[in-house]
Amino acid sequence: MQLNVIRGERATGKTTRLRQLAAEAGHDEAVIIAAPHFSEFDLGLLIRGRLHRGHKIVLIDDCSPEQIHQLEKLQPELPDSLTIHAVAQAGS
Repeated sequence: MQLNVIRGERATGKTTRLRQLAAEAGHDEAVIIAAPHFSEFDLGLLIRGRLHRGHKIVLIDDCSPEQIHQLEKLQPELPDSLTIHAVAQAGS
């Protein structure tokens, strides 16, 4: 799995970049996961569910430092064909 963490201050275009990535992959922006609504464990389940449905790209917005750490721990368990773009919370 390739993990791309997008960092920056508020209002610097991080979420806009996720929307662009969704469009480039042929997805609606509704596929973007709003991380604050999920625990670290649930985020892993969501990723595995999307992978099971054939997704090659997962987009996650507003990740806490703990969620980013969990994504890093998941890397060895997920296939190389998966790319995750995760926006870190501003200031983290």
